[in-house]
Amino acid sequence: MRPDSLPRLQRWMQAVILTPGDCEEALASEAATREIGVHDARGVILPSKTLQPNERLDIYRDMYEARLLEALSVDYPGLADLLGEELFAELLRLYIRAHPSRSYTLNDLGDNLPEFLRLVEGLPRAQFAYDLARLELAYSKIFDAAETPPLSHEAITAVPAGAWEKARLVPVAAFQLIAMRYPAQLYLEALREEKLPPPIRRKDTWLAIYRRDYAVMALSLTRPAFDVLSALAAGNSLGDAILAGKMNTPTRHRLLTTMFQSWTSEGLFQAIRTEPRPKEAVGKSATTAGSAAAQWPTE
Repeated sequence: MRPDSLPRLQRWMQAVILTPGDCEEALASEAATREIGVHDARGVILPSKTLQPNERLDIYRDMYEARLLEALSVDYPGLADLLGEELFAELLRLYIRAHPSRSYTLNDLGDNLPEFLRLVEGLPRAQFAYDLARLELAYSKIFDAAETPPLSHEAITAVPAGAWEKARLVPVAAFQLIAMRYPAQLYLEALREEKLPPPIRRKDTWLAIYRRDYAVMALSLTRPAFDVLSALAAGNSLGDAILAGKMNTPTRHRLLTTMFQSWTSEGLFQAIRTEPRPKEAVGKSATTAGSAAAQWPTE
């Protein structure tokens, strides 16, 4: 056997398994024929007593697809419940053909599923399904996010009163903001508690998704609170964030105090920056969560 035979065979086998379509299409794919031509491939996999070569290859191909479907099902149980087993499985097969796994890990396999739903014609409850998938993706990402210690009481009290207006609050790594047209979190809560999901009714919803004590949490927000947190997550000062929240009411100070106490007690922030913001950061989002959160889903 030539020194390069085994690596070439491994690359060929990977190409045949990963290529969508039937086995003949996979054998004739560019990735496979780059390693072993179709004619030569006939002698690579031999028949068994009961199976032809293509049938033997399909065992591995089917097992790989089944593993991808299983991984996606774990990340999107709410969507599976909403669509039903048959439609959900059909949707996932379409999805993995459009977005095959390109990574050593399956953690990011479903990252494009929410946006993929927007391309599917005739999907039942399409807008709710989109919100539900976005929320489940957020839960998954927050669950896997790095662990960063929350802001301590000592760090808060150490900030001089006059420095708060220009202070920048840095969210923990396991933090994301999401704006939805439907309260999809109620649907997921009902499923987790094995209760009948509530009726699907449109209601603008704003959430902060974060992890505390190894559990993923969803904190409901008002629109002004959402705007304040979005501005903070984008790296703006507390003073500018308050302006973004447009809380020009007689009770603004009390509301801000209550919100800040709630957010710090929930461990949403990891640090307070009192030094001037770097010039290159001006106008740029400091976090993906901050920039993505302010974008409303379009109809």
